[in-house]
Amino acid sequence: MIEYHSNRNEMSKPPEFPHSQFPVRLEHQEGKEMKDKKVCFFQDKKHMQKYLDSSNLKKTQYSVFYKEDYL
Repeated sequence: MIEYHSNRNEMSKPPEFPHSQFPVRLEHQEGKEMKDKKVCFFQDKKHMQKYLDSSNLKKTQYSVFYKEDYL
């Protein structure tokens, strides 16, 4: 089972985790008009938090997903 931690209300198909060593997935919008979707993968929550701190993203601007065997 994949645990979803998303700020979006819609639930579609489960997110993909193509890299077995990176069980944390972060999705956010970027670009001039925030139209480009960026997907990042991290080894753990600590690395993700470091990225969030450096990019100054607010909780309403991103969604986080964890691979089922990570938690």
